[in-house]
Amino acid sequence: MNKYSIRFNKSRGQPGRGSEEHVWRVFENDKKEYLFKTLNIMTGVTSEKDKNGNDYNILCFGKLSINRETSTAIISEVEAKTERKCDDCNQCCTWMSADSYGHSFGQGKSCFYLQKNCTIYENRPVNPCTTYKCHWLASDDLPMWMRPDLCNAIVTERKQKGFEYFDVTECGKTLSTQMLSWMVEWALNKGKNIQYVLDGKATKIGSKEFVAANL
Repeated sequence: MNKYSIRFNKSRGQPGRGSEEHVWRVFENDKKEYLFKTLNIMTGVTSEKDKNGNDYNILCFGKLSINRETSTAIISEVEAKTERKCDDCNQCCTWMSADSYGHSFGQGKSCFYLQKNCTIYENRPVNPCTTYKCHWLASDDLPMWMRPDLCNAIVTERKQKGFEYFDVTECGKTLSTQMLSWMVEWALNKGKNIQYVLDGKATKIGSKEFVAANL
């Protein structure tokens, strides 16, 4: 799924900004921009402020279809059963602490061998590179919009001190309300344990034993 950051078109009517009726600016994956008169959003929404301080009235994830007769953006969440691939996502190569051929990386420091893509992909080390899979890639439990590069968070299934839990690692940005709300609801409904850090504070949700454990 794609990420859609949406804001009011304050300069509508000006050259290149559509007519007075084109009240919405829709940015797809922070790259391509569309102008629309109306929106029809059929998935969860929140708001966002980007790294440059720009406010977006709406943030959502899904699939865009366009009704050109009415200039309407239709954004829906379609969960097709397809094979999951990393594609352009390489968040684990920057935010998961590990070592590759003697070069450490993680917590914002990218792998020595990462440029736009992995430069040693065919000869990458078994551990951690070929053995590690984030939970989005390993399972279809998580929706498509929670691919790490789209939601800026990595969910990893872990086992420690007899506890099974899901660790949520933020990737350079504060965990979004939409992402955390979805994870908390999922954990409560499925009886899963989750752990995340928000504003420097570690939070655990799950069984009483897990919440009380010192991991």
